[in-house]
Amino acid sequence: MPTRHDVQRCLLTSLRRLGDARTVEHGAVTSVATGALSLIDPNAVGPRARFALRLANASLGALIVWASLRDEPQLRQQAGLRGGLTAGAAGLTLAAAELGERADARLYERLDRTALPAPRVAMALGAAAATAVSWWFARRSADRREIEELEHLFDDEPFSFEESLVDVPEPVRALVEALLERSEDHGAYELRAQLKLARAVDYSGEDEEEFYPGIGFAIPEGSPLAVPGNANFPVIGRYTALDDRTFDVTVHVQEGRLANLSVQPAADWTDEQHLAWLEQERDVQELPGWPEPSDLEFLVETREGLEPLA
Repeated sequence: MPTRHDVQRCLLTSLRRLGDARTVEHGAVTSVATGALSLIDPNAVGPRARFALRLANASLGALIVWASLRDEPQLRQQAGLRGGLTAGAAGLTLAAAELGERADARLYERLDRTALPAPRVAMALGAAAATAVSWWFARRSADRREIEELEHLFDDEPFSFEESLVDVPEPVRALVEALLERSEDHGAYELRAQLKLARAVDYSGEDEEEFYPGIGFAIPEGSPLAVPGNANFPVIGRYTALDDRTFDVTVHVQEGRLANLSVQPAADWTDEQHLAWLEQERDVQELPGWPEPSDLEFLVETREGLEPLA
């Protein structure tokens, strides 16, 4: 039985994917919505219904523009400009609504004269298909641009995983040790043994000065494996930062080996906090760095959820 927290996470994930123009969900929803709105004859409804239809079309246009601007490099740190462009697109859609309705009426009359059985349905299918094709070409263009950017990054030097390995940073080692030493179960002994031999995967991101809230580990072959093999270690560390928001520090295990350490928004956030965080386009990378073990409140997973560790 899914919990309320599971439902919240599923809803937030769906909203994020809907706001990403490259996802199938975005393409499907916008195409279906365009077709559905095109089924309504704006010239055959009253003033209130027509105004509501105009608002719906403007909102749909705003969603498409907002999502399409998501990966524009110039707008990643300028949510206000992105919001302004989106609002401008919605305003233009409203302003051009009357012209669009006239064009809709002329197209309907032409199709009706051809004895087409259902002109309005044909118009709706055409609008949905046009939106889907437009999304598909935009997605291909975005994927091609991303591939070109990646190829450019590796033009000078080929990527080598071995060359990316570094000693585990002391703040990271201290955090992992602090989490693992608070349990003797769940493969803690084997994971502590792995940590002594581990190396870290160096990743600095686009901005080397920016904090990246996750770090991977490389464990030598032959190291003792933990059981369960694929899980989050049940002891987490919670602390407060960025205007009294809570964040969780978690150790992830994959195939019996230490996989990575990450910082993420805490599991105790409310729906309102998650939505406000998304709307403000905040990011965990705003954190100044790894916390100190002394800053953490240690929690453990139980049948009743996360509980303070005795």
